[in-house]
Amino acid sequence: MQRIPRFILWFLIMLLELSVENCMVWIVSATDLRKYENVPGLQDNVQLAIELLSPRLPALGWFATTRYADVMHFLLALLALPFSVLWEQVLGEIVAKMERANF
Repeated sequence: MQRIPRFILWFLIMLLELSVENCMVWIVSATDLRKYENVPGLQDNVQLAIELLSPRLPALGWFATTRYADVMHFLLALLALPFSVLWEQVLGEIVAKMERANF
């Protein structure tokens, strides 16, 4: 019972922080001068920067064209990690087993 007031206090602090953050996002979007223009999103800006820099940096161009880090592989890794405890292969245990293995 003694933890309930502390929980309520921190819950209210969390709600206050989220409200301030939401208010800041609203202020930024409301005062944006180009909010009715069709501006490219952040991903488009990154793609434009990579296309601009790839002639100057061949390694960046190679990384962008070979798609070394594919989205599906990343999603598979993100899904496999939390479910890895189901078959008792936690990442730390795998690393420990690989350290003990003699190749």
